[in-house]
Amino acid sequence: MTASPKNPYARYGLLSMAVLAVLAGGAIGFMASNFTIRSIGLALLLVGVSLGRTARSNDPINQIAARSAASDRPGPILWTVAIALTLATAIALHFLYRDALHGYHQVLPVYAFAAVALICGSVWAALLARLVQ
Repeated sequence: MTASPKNPYARYGLLSMAVLAVLAGGAIGFMASNFTIRSIGLALLLVGVSLGRTARSNDPINQIAARSAASDRPGPILWTVAIALTLATAIALHFLYRDALHGYHQVLPVYAFAAVALICGSVWAALLARLVQ
């Protein structure tokens, strides 16, 4: 089904899915007491906003296809750095845990873990931004 002035059903279908996702996400996020379920509600809200934005464009179906075909994916270097930093974060967490077992007498594991976790989070955010783009 293509979206054209002759066929407005694609726009209305996307818009109705957007409204449904926003309402469901808001209800789940408001009513849930568990962090994981609230996160799912927040994700539904974001999906609904994205669908609503796509539905308001001139040609929603072709816009989705063009966005997925023309986006540049992250290269293998970014993936390698992200995975290496994840392993470095796990190693820093291990040293932080070992220091915690002995009473937090050293400061280096705390700062090392904070620095590696901050860099790892930044790299993964950049990776996800390029994937979602």
